[in-house]
Amino acid sequence: MVKRTGREGFSVLEATIALALIALAAGLAAATLPAETRFAAASLRETAARRAATSLLEQAGARRGELRPGESAVALDPVLRETLDTPRARRTVLEVEPGLLEIDVRVEWSEPGGETAHVDLVTRLAREAGR
Repeated sequence: MVKRTGREGFSVLEATIALALIALAAGLAAATLPAETRFAAASLRETAARRAATSLLEQAGARRGELRPGESAVALDPVLRETLDTPRARRTVLEVEPGLLEIDVRVEWSEPGGETAHVDLVTRLAREAGR
């Protein structure tokens, strides 16, 4: 015959407390998931806009001899519309000093809440000699 000590398994109180703690942890994890999802989506949009602005700066650098001071709208890659809502871009060229241009590219888009977000990238380029 097996001698019983009176202490086998968990009491109802212990099991209830354990289940409450598991439920609390699951609730906290579920509460943070939507915020993390929004942050990841916003990060994806900003990364796409930053890549587009970088590409526009590279294109401007390749055509530095054609650049003139002023502001102009710039065409964006149509694929960007898959990531950003109503994306638009503008390029501003300033002549800082003779032969030195400052190029500012701004890419804007509409966030899901309706506010406008943007990325600005700026660089300076020296014009080629004789131009």
